[in-house]
Amino acid sequence: MPMHLFAYGSLVWKIDFPHLSVRPGCVRGLVRRFWQSDPVHRGTEATPGLVVTLLDRALVERVASNNDDEESDDGAAEAEAQQWCWGAVVEIADEERDEVLAHLLHRERAGYSMRHIDVHAEANDAAPLLVDECVVFVGDESNPYFTGPLDVDETARRIATCVGA
Repeated sequence: MPMHLFAYGSLVWKIDFPHLSVRPGCVRGLVRRFWQSDPVHRGTEATPGLVVTLLDRALVERVASNNDDEESDDGAAEAEAQQWCWGAVVEIADEERDEVLAHLLHRERAGYSMRHIDVHAEANDAAPLLVDECVVFVGDESNPYFTGPLDVDETARRIATCVGA
């Protein structure tokens, strides 16, 4: 049985491992944010860059409620749209699973944890399920590289100027 990976950042445009297919998909309850420092791919220990990570929506809402610059309530339709995150489902052959998983665990080593999630074809609960038990790498505030929301100038500066491997 093939393994499936939910890609949402650089794994969308830099699939550097053997795979069978890539198709769009959507997950509920996770939010994409530049809330994670990176001392490897986008920076160094001395000048860590920022990478996008997926975070639980509840964590983002809790952290943002303490920060006036982050999220706001823009109405029910906007709130519902924010419950979904688009990405790509990458299908990996069963015989490549162990090698690709080892590669991904090394690549995503700076503060991500691996989970399994359901991926839908569209951003609504009635949409067909594309994959259940899809592998995804998610950040959280327990990881040492978690930054929480930075002001927009600091975020832009770090994305624009930090360089890693």
